[in-house]
Amino acid sequence: MGRVEQIIWFIVLVLLASFGVTMSWTLAVCLMAGVALASIVTAIVNWRVGGRRWDRWDSLSLGALGYFGLRAYFSPVFDLGKEDMVFWVMGWLTLQSFRAARLSWAVVAAICLVVFINASYSLMQVYDLQTFVPMHWVSSHSEQSYDYGIFKDYGGLGNGMAMSAMVLAVFSVWGRSLPLWKRLLMGFLAVVAMLLCLSSGSRIGVVSCGASMVLFIVFSWMRTKSILGFKSRKWRLGIAGVSFILAIVASFTAFLTFENRDYQLAATGEISEHNIRQSYWGMASEQISEVSFFGSGSRSYSYLSWEHWKDLLRPREADPQFTHNEYFQVCTDYGLVGLLVLSAVVCTAICYGSRRFMRRQHESIWCPLAAGMLLIVVVCVHSLTDFAMRLPFNWCMANVGLAWCFVQIPEGAGGKFQSRALAVTLPLCLAIASLVIALPELRASIPIIQARQVSDHVLWEPEEPEKMLRVYEKSSSLAADYRKSSRIAQIHKQNYFNNGRREQDLRAWENAAVECIERHPHYPVGILEMANLYREKGQYDLADEYYHQAARFSTPLDFEGRFSLNWAQNDLFRADLAYNDQDFDLTDALLCRAHEKAESSMAHRNEALRLIRNIMLSRINLHMFTEQYATGKQVIDELQHVIPPYILRQREARTYALLGDFYLQLASQIWQSGEHDEARQYFQQALANYRLDSRLRGETRDEAREVKEALAEEMLK
Repeated sequence: MGRVEQIIWFIVLVLLASFGVTMSWTLAVCLMAGVALASIVTAIVNWRVGGRRWDRWDSLSLGALGYFGLRAYFSPVFDLGKEDMVFWVMGWLTLQSFRAARLSWAVVAAICLVVFINASYSLMQVYDLQTFVPMHWVSSHSEQSYDYGIFKDYGGLGNGMAMSAMVLAVFSVWGRSLPLWKRLLMGFLAVVAMLLCLSSGSRIGVVSCGASMVLFIVFSWMRTKSILGFKSRKWRLGIAGVSFILAIVASFTAFLTFENRDYQLAATGEISEHNIRQSYWGMASEQISEVSFFGSGSRSYSYLSWEHWKDLLRPREADPQFTHNEYFQVCTDYGLVGLLVLSAVVCTAICYGSRRFMRRQHESIWCPLAAGMLLIVVVCVHSLTDFAMRLPFNWCMANVGLAWCFVQIPEGAGGKFQSRALAVTLPLCLAIASLVIALPELRASIPIIQARQVSDHVLWEPEEPEKMLRVYEKSSSLAADYRKSSRIAQIHKQNYFNNGRREQDLRAWENAAVECIERHPHYPVGILEMANLYREKGQYDLADEYYHQAARFSTPLDFEGRFSLNWAQNDLFRADLAYNDQDFDLTDALLCRAHEKAESSMAHRNEALRLIRNIMLSRINLHMFTEQYATGKQVIDELQHVIPPYILRQREARTYALLGDFYLQLASQIWQSGEHDEARQYFQQALANYRLDSRLRGETRDEAREVKEALAEEMLK
C-alpha cells in the first residue's frame, strides 16, 4: 500500500507541474481533486501503519485554513472566493499528507523528472527543435511556451527550478542511506536546476536561489562533523572559503541577469519592471489603507486596484489580477489579520524546524527537515516580487516545505505516537468532502477539457462558435461561473453580427452578459460587454453609464484599442438624439467629447479617422444650422488639416457636398448684408466643392445638390 501511495503522489505532483502552470479555474478544480484523492490514500495508510499524530501545529494550520476558507466563502464575488478556497484546501491537504517522511521520495522523484524535462526543452532550443508542451492537450489557446519548459513563464521557471535545486542538493549531500549513483544523479540534476534558474531571466528567482544556497552552506557547515565526519578545522575553513566563492558567483550571476533584463527593456522601449511593480504595490497599499483589518475579499485586488490606477502604467504593462507580491496580496484580500495568521504559520514552521535541526535528530528526517526550511526561504524571497503561489505546483511545494519542518519520525525509529483518530479522520473527511462538493465543477470541466478550452485568457475568440456555444452552455448548466457566461455572451455577440443582427441573437447576448455581470459585478470584461451591448441596442444613455464604469480600467484592458472608439461612437449617437430634440448645447458638448475620445483611439487609425471626420461634419452641420459660421469655418480648417484627403474623398461621406452647403449658406447671408465681393468668394468655394462632390458621385445624381450648384453658378455671373 505504501508503494501505491508514493506512485499516486508522484503522478499528482508531475501533473501539477505539467498542467498547473496557468491560472485556469477548470484545471485548478481537477488538480485539487487529484490532491484530494492522493490525500485519501495517505490517510488510509496512516491509519494502517499508525504513523501519524495530531499536535499543536495541526491545530494552528487548521485554524489558518478556517480563517482563510471562511473569508473566501464570504467574499463579495463568490466565483473568485471559490478559487482561493480550492487553493487553501489543496495546500492544507498537501501539508497534512507530507508530514509522513515516507513520502519524501515521491517528491524527489517528481522533481527529478520535472528538471529533466525542462533541461530537455532547453537543449531542444539550442538546436532549434520544436517540442510539445502538455497544456496543448487541453487548451487550443495555450499560454504555455516551451521557451520556459513546462512552466508558464520565466518567473514560474525560476521559482520552480530554485525549489527543485535545493531539494535535490539536500538529498544528494545528506541522503547517506541511498546508493552512491542515486546521490550523484540528484547532485547533477541539482546543478542543472540551478543553471536553469540562473538562465531563466527571473531576477528574483536568482536572488531566492542565492539566499537558499547561503542557508544550505550554513546548514552544511553546522552539520559537517556529525554527518560527514570531518573534524578538522581546515575542512570548516575550506567550506567557509567555498561559501564565499559561491556567494560571489551568485552575486555576479544576479548582476548579469539584472543587466540583461534592463538591456532588453531599454531595447524595446518599455517601462522598467521595477517601476511597474512599484505601481502595483502602491495601488495595493492604498487598497489596504481603506479596508485594513479583514481585507476586501478573495482576489479583490483584481477589480479594486482600478480605483487607484497609476498613470505610469501603459496598456500592455498592466496586470491587474495580482499585486506581484504575495504579502500585499494577502493584505488586500484577507487583511492584516490574514497576514498575521500566515506569518504565524510560516514563522512557527521555521522556528520549530531550526530548533529540531540544532538538536540531534533521527537521521531519516534530516533531509526533509533541511529541505523544508530551504523551500520556505525560496518561497518567501520569491514572493516579494511575484505571484508564484498562484501556480498549483509551486503552492503545493511551499506546503511540502512547511510539512517537512514538522516531519514525524517513522514507526520503529523511536518516539511514541499519540491517538491517531483526529490526525487521520479529519484530513480524510476534508478530502472526501472536497471531492463531493467539487463534483459538479468536475463534471462541468469535462466538456471544456474535451474542447481544449481550459485557458481563461480574456482575449479568447471562439473559432467554432456553434460548437463552443454547446460546450459552454452544457458546462454552465452543471456549474455556473462568470467566465463561462462571459464567453457565451461573446459567442452570441459574434453570431449577432455575423447573422445580420437578428433580434434573437441580441436577446441571447444580453441574457448571457447580464448573468455574467450579476455573478461578478466588477468584472472589467463584463462591464465593457454591457456598454457595447446597450450601445448596439440604441440605449445610449445606459451604455454611457457602463462606459463611465469601464473608463477606470479601459487603458490596461483595451488591448484592441477600441474602447475610446466605441465610446466616441456612442457619444455621436447621443449627439444625434440631442440634435433631433433641438438641444444644441448638449449636441455640441457631446460632439466635442466624442472628438476627444476618437483622437485617443488611433490603434485603428483609418476607422478612427473616419469617425473623426463624421464627428467634424456633424459639428459643421450644427454650426451651419445655428448660423455660427465663424466657428464652423474653424472646424472646416481643422478638418482639412487633420483628415487625410483619401478619407475626405470617400464617396459615402459626401464631405464636399456638406462643405458646399455651408459655403453657399454663408455666401447667401453675406450677400444679403451687401458684401457682394466677399460673398462671391464663398460662392466660388461652394461651387468648387459641389463640382468635386459631383466627380466623386460619378453617375449617381443628386437633384438637390444640382440645384444648389446651379444657384452658385448664377450668383457668380
